[in-house]
Amino acid sequence: MNRQLTQKDRQVNNDIKPLITSGIRRAMRRRKMSQSELARRMGTSRMVVHRLLDEGDASLTVNTLSRAADALGARVYVRLQVPR
Repeated sequence: MNRQLTQKDRQVNNDIKPLITSGIRRAMRRRKMSQSELARRMGTSRMVVHRLLDEGDASLTVNTLSRAADALGARVYVRLQVPR
């Protein structure tokens, strides 16, 4: 599927996805877990994990994030901050 990035996609790519990716990578290092092992524990393919860890790929779903957290024995916390 080839489509143009929307403003929201760019926001996810530039602001949100790097934070998520770094947290997952940190948890993987702490658990000494490879991408292949994470994929196995998530019940998915290595390609899904590769996209999950790709800061430039905005196609993250809450379900995928939740499955990754479960596989890592981690929790996901979300904080919304309203500008003043």
